[in-house]
Amino acid sequence: MRILLNDDASDILLWAKFINAERKEEFDMLASRNKYIKSAYEQLRVISQSTEKRLEYEAREKATRDHQRMALRFFTRILGPVQ
Repeated sequence: MRILLNDDASDILLWAKFINAERKEEFDMLASRNKYIKSAYEQLRVISQSTEKRLEYEAREKATRDHQRMALRFFTRILGPVQ
């Protein structure tokens, strides 16, 4: 069953459609309606291309999270806990 979206469809509805999308046309339409969905779709396409690309993506994401965690620990040690 296909549900048509109004021009004023909420972001929540767009994300719900994105999560349930199965066809490229659906993904493209939703990506054109919301810049955050567009970014998510671009990342999904990259990590779906190959196992190697997915592993590279996951390694970059882990490195980013690790860096953020280390910076937070450093600043917490220097400045004290955030209140």
